[in-house]
Order: sequence, then C-alpha cells, then structure tokens
Amino acid sequence: MQTPRMKKLTTTPANMMKMKQNLCAWRKKNDCSPFPTESSLADKEINHLLKRIKILSESISLSSNAISKPETWRNNVLNAVKNCIIEWRAILTHYELDEIQIKEPALAVFMLIQQSMQSGPLTGSNPGYFKRCGGCVAKQASIFLNETIPTSAATDLYFTDKQSITIEKWKTAAASAAAKDKPPSKSQLKKQSGKAQRAKKR
Repeated sequence: MQTPRMKKLTTTPANMMKMKQNLCAWRKKNDCSPFPTESSLADKEINHLLKRIKILSESISLSSNAISKPETWRNNVLNAVKNCIIEWRAILTHYELDEIQIKEPALAVFMLIQQSMQSGPLTGSNPGYFKRCGGCVAKQASIFLNETIPTSAATDLYFTDKQSITIEKWKTAAASAAAKDKPPSKSQLKKQSGKAQRAKKR
C-alpha cells in the first residue's frame, strides 16, 4: 500500500498575500497585535489594575457592617487599597504613559483612597472625618496615608492639585485626632464592637 503524498504548498506571491491576509484577519478577530508594544503591555496592566479596583470598591460597598471593626477595616480595606497604590506606582515607574493612559487609573486610585476614608469605622457623609472614630482608628488612617502617599507622592501618582490638597487635609486631620487620642463616640463604639449589627439581627 502506497503512502499518500502530501500536497506541495506553492509559495506564489498570490498565496503569500492570501496567507498574510488570513493571518491579519485572525489577529484582528482575536484582538492581538503581531508584536506587543510597550503601550499595549501598559494598557493590559492598567486594565488589570482597574478591574482590581472595581472588585475591591464593590466589596467595600457591600461589606459596610463587616468592616466596621478597626482591625478588620485595616486588614481588608487599608491593606488592599495600599496594594492597588503600589501596583499603580509600579506601572508609572515601568512605562512611559501618555495623558490619556494616566487619567482614568489615577482617578480610580484616588477615588478608592477616598472610599477607604469613608468606610468601616469612618463611614459617614464626609470622607476623612476623624472626630468621632477614636484615636485608634485615626492613628491607623494616619499611618496608612503617610506610608502609602508621602508628601511628594500625590504628584508622582498623577493626582490633580485638588486631590493632592484633599489628601494632605486628611493627613493633618488624622494626625491631629491620633494625637488627641480621644475614645470613639458611643454610637461609634457600639458600631466598632459589632453590637449595632447584632442589635439589628434581633
């Protein structure tokens, strides 16, 4: 029995052009470029960061009671937000981004920081309000803000001047409340201890 012969592929200019067109069509369909550029790699990392921020933001919104305890708030919110800031700073350090690439993630990171200053034991109408939360919570917020966003880092993270000023105000307010070290208000103490949540369940 004879082995069937493979059909010889003729590499005529017409065939080569057709193969090239088919390859381009496949790449377009599968959304991939022939060679990943620095810009496309940066966009990929930015999209990953934005998805991460969205998931964390939704989790914070849905877990208002669960994160009311200062320790839980620090571990599940502040530390998670800190990791997002680190990731954004790493992207800025590694890639040369244009203004369009910077705008959305910079805003998303700032909004996440703002949400962290208005969640858990700091839940209220205004972010960064430390007068009722107690010295312990204010100290945690102060450490978080100063460690993750040093004085010059707001500009390095490409926040706007207004956003940078807002963060500096939170730093000042948190440091002041931490220094006074007053106990939390009765309503805040009840909330932070979990008694308010247990009362609702009854």
